[in-house]
Amino acid sequence: MKFAFLVWLQLPSADVKLISAHQAEIQFARNMLVKIMGSADQMFRGATKPDQPQQHRAIEAPLRTPSDAGSDHDD
Repeated sequence: MKFAFLVWLQLPSADVKLISAHQAEIQFARNMLVKIMGSADQMFRGATKPDQPQQHRAIEAPLRTPSDAGSDHDD
């Protein structure tokens, strides 16, 4: 990688023309990267997109407190 970077640095100024010629592709790649990073950020934060339905969670019993634990042994 380091060698490839050094070779790229030695190239003539044709790389500016290359960037100008492929501006649309670069912009598309940039937009995709921004969307991917935004989606990853939402996943890590636990958020869902508004256009996606919420996942249905199973109905769970309420959490038991230590004072509730004694009531099972009263029988």
